[in-house]
Amino acid sequence: TAEIVLAVEPPPFGATFSWDWLDLETAVAPIELLAPPDGAIVAGQWPTFGWSPLYAALDYQLQVDDDETFASPELDVVVTNPEHTPAAPLPDGFYHWRARGTSPGGVSDWGGPSRLTVDTEDPWFDDWWPWWQDTIWCGPYPLHARVTDTGSRVDSVRLCYRFNGGDFDCVRMLAGEGGGDVYGAAIPAAQPGDVIDYYMIAWDFAGN
Repeated sequence: TAEIVLAVEPPPFGATFSWDWLDLETAVAPIELLAPPDGAIVAGQWPTFGWSPLYAALDYQLQVDDDETFASPELDVVVTNPEHTPAAPLPDGFYHWRARGTSPGGVSDWGGPSRLTVDTEDPWFDDWWPWWQDTIWCGPYPLHARVTDTGSRVDSVRLCYRFNGGDFDCVRMLAGEGGGDVYGAAIPAAQPGDVIDYYMIAWDFAGN
């Protein structure tokens, strides 16, 4: 930007006018990363990245990398809007991302970096025991399962059961001592002749 300076000088016979350009140092406002929020876990491979708009922006640069030094970004694009959805899917993994903008006043500092985990895989039941089938035992019936997740970690595991074709009831399976990957719960006691259906289901922090 510039400021016009007007000088009026009173010589003996009239007045003359002159002006000069005064260059002012312009500070470019920093970029604020908006979405996904720092530390987010997403189940999709095409997350939309968004940041605060820069006044009179000419363009923006977005970088996404699995290395916090951004030495070889997985994604490095220049766009005209303050958001971008990758054209190619991001593989499952942990990422850092940042953005900056360019205006007539110069290039802003990088906003961020923020952290992001992409996790599209479901939790995995490695094993469960015991295998309750036809039995004269009337319960209760304890069940244990080893559940793992290579992406965002296991969030919750549930045991669902029903008696004689009724509605399913679900209970949370609790992790073992020390927060390991073995979870346990029990089906309540039954009556002779009852038929019990049951299943187990798990979610991770990405919602898979």
